Amino acid sequence: MPKRIPLEPPDLATVLGHYLGVLRRRWRLILSMVAACSLLAGFYLASSARLYEASARILIVPHDARPLGTPGDEATQRPEAPGEFIPTQIAILQSESVVGRAITSLGPKALPTLSGGDKPTISALSRTAIKNYLRVSRPDKAALTVAIDYRARTPGEAIRFVNEFIVSYEKFLEEKGRDGNRQVITRVGKAREELGRQVERLEAEYLEFQRSNPHLLESLVDGASPSALGSRVQELQRAANDATLKAVKLKSQLDLGRKLAAQGTELWSLAFAIAQLGGDPSAALVAPSPGAAMASSSDYVRQLIKEQQALVAEFGVNNSKARDLQNQILEAEQQAHDSAAHLDQGKIRQLLASIELSLKAVEGLRAEIGRQYKEEVEQSKKLLVDIARGRQLRSDLERHKTLLANVVDQLKRAELGDGSGGARIRIIEPASSSSGPVSPRMGLTLALALFGGVALGFVSALAVDAIDDRVSSLGELREITGFDVLGTIPRLDRDQLHAALGPGLLCHHLPRSLPAEDYKAFRTRFERLRRDRKAKVILITSPTAEEGKSSTASNLSISLAHAGRRVLLVDADLRRPTLHAVYGLRHSPGLSHVLREILPYQRVVQKTAVENLEILTAGPDISNSTDLLEVPSLTSFLDEARRDYDVIVIDSSPLLVVTDASVLAPLADGVILVVDGTRTRTREAAMAAELLQDLQATVFGILVNGIDDWWRPTARYPYAYESYERTAESAHLPINGYGNGALSAITGDDNTGSDARS
Repeated sequence: MPKRIPLEPPDLATVLGHYLGVLRRRWRLILSMVAACSLLAGFYLASSARLYEASARILIVPHDARPLGTPGDEATQRPEAPGEFIPTQIAILQSESVVGRAITSLGPKALPTLSGGDKPTISALSRTAIKNYLRVSRPDKAALTVAIDYRARTPGEAIRFVNEFIVSYEKFLEEKGRDGNRQVITRVGKAREELGRQVERLEAEYLEFQRSNPHLLESLVDGASPSALGSRVQELQRAANDATLKAVKLKSQLDLGRKLAAQGTELWSLAFAIAQLGGDPSAALVAPSPGAAMASSSDYVRQLIKEQQALVAEFGVNNSKARDLQNQILEAEQQAHDSAAHLDQGKIRQLLASIELSLKAVEGLRAEIGRQYKEEVEQSKKLLVDIARGRQLRSDLERHKTLLANVVDQLKRAELGDGSGGARIRIIEPASSSSGPVSPRMGLTLALALFGGVALGFVSALAVDAIDDRVSSLGELREITGFDVLGTIPRLDRDQLHAALGPGLLCHHLPRSLPAEDYKAFRTRFERLRRDRKAKVILITSPTAEEGKSSTASNLSISLAHAGRRVLLVDADLRRPTLHAVYGLRHSPGLSHVLREILPYQRVVQKTAVENLEILTAGPDISNSTDLLEVPSLTSFLDEARRDYDVIVIDSSPLLVVTDASVLAPLADGVILVVDGTRTRTREAAMAAELLQDLQATVFGILVNGIDDWWRPTARYPYAYESYERTAESAHLPINGYGNGALSAITGDDNTGSDARS
């Protein structure tokens, strides 16, 4: 039966319980790891040289030397910030140049911590000192102080090196300062000459520009631009815009007039349309004088009308003369109309011609304005370029004059400098040594060894526990098998085994010992289950051999007999019988005779020194034990024994080794599975439980045999019992008529000297 997978994650108490269980089970491994780490720490402390530390503290002040720059530039005037200056000086202090100078000055013989037995070079000694013994640090990030620590085998050696190291650093600064000061004077002198030539060239260029552009002097000084050109450009731009707008209007009027004239529109209608586009057609609407011809034509028409009306009135409409007069009237009106239309067409042509001439004039004006605008813009650009060039010349000249003045000042200060370089130092804490050795640190080393040993041991314990498939707790056993745990029997020590004459007689010879009390507690739970189920035949088995099933069967039988039950203990392990040796009884006849129906079981049963307890031994060895157990006579024997005894306890073979127990389990009223708490594998326990379920056997529960104290969640007995109830003499009294001589046949299955196994 495989392990059940929990549906929910375990709670904190379960996890802590698991880890505590690992600690209890694997404490020897953890202790061994602690011991190993402690031994390594002791070896390290014994083999490491004792080192003393000398410390000093110095103040490093940056030299007041400003870099080249303009006087108004604050960034170039302030000294180098501590965050940038001190790390540079620490790097110099930790260089081979400074350390090697100190080693050379003292001599390798004065520094036995570095030299040892070899004769390395100064460079190699410097690297060794920097890597292993010298430490330069910055205690305060906001201050200009540096701490110097050096470790050596003696306090005197450490102090000597620190003092010489500070002197070496001072000499290094002085030498570099003098070399740097000479280089600065040379470079600054060259820079002054170069800047002087540039200033002279810029002054000549600026004066020439002023002579060439006198009208720009005001703009160069005040920073303002001339405004005349700007005003002129703006006026031309406005005029160009007006001309463009007027040309657009005239073009629109001309296009509209031409379209209307082509359609035969009269003069007054055309004039009205042009007026809507902003035109002025009033001159076209003035009618020309008709003259005498137009006046006579009108009078002639009126005269003809009067005559025609008189004839119609006198002779009627059909009078030939009246019709002739009517035709004459129409001809005269047509002639008058044609004359007026001819006059309107001429006026329209004159109007359109005048609009076209106006459009040409406006376009010519616009072109002229555009030309002048371009000329003015080009002239303005040239003027602005000249102004910018003049201002740039003036700015360059002023900047170079300022640089020249600054270079001259730098040169004066460099010539007057003391050559101390870029820093000065002050000793604020002289070198002093520690009162005792600082390395190796015994307390820290031992604490780390202890912590590392515990951590390594716990990790190793978890790893071993993870790969160890033995049953590790009662909860795990319940989870694997699905059966209740009826009791736990502790591991027996040698004194208990000797006093009890073997693990199978513990409840008889040591009835008040702690293991015997555990058997009594197991008997109490067993009796409750047996009465509830009215069971009499109980099968005792185990997954594998040597798990204590025979000892359990014997002690349970003794405990039941002490409680007044008539008990028959049957040794059904026909392959490796042991109960006859435990009780010192005859091996034969036995169960095999009963199953073969050679003898009735009443003649084979043997009495013991325990009141109410009788034993049916296995009988002679046979080769076909499984076939023998399947005979009907076994059922008959059990039925008869049920009538004669209160309880029949059957000790059988292991479940997973042979099939004998599988034959007996269905015939028994209940099965008790015995497992060894220190050696039973989870796979074996699961397979045994699955086999019993497949056989449909009634399983009362599990007895865990031979467990250590860590299996017990709490102390079982808060008060003390006497270890032994019997005296040495009474402990070795015979328990049957054969005496103790038969005990020499006890095999290793029951007399291991360390636990209750069969």
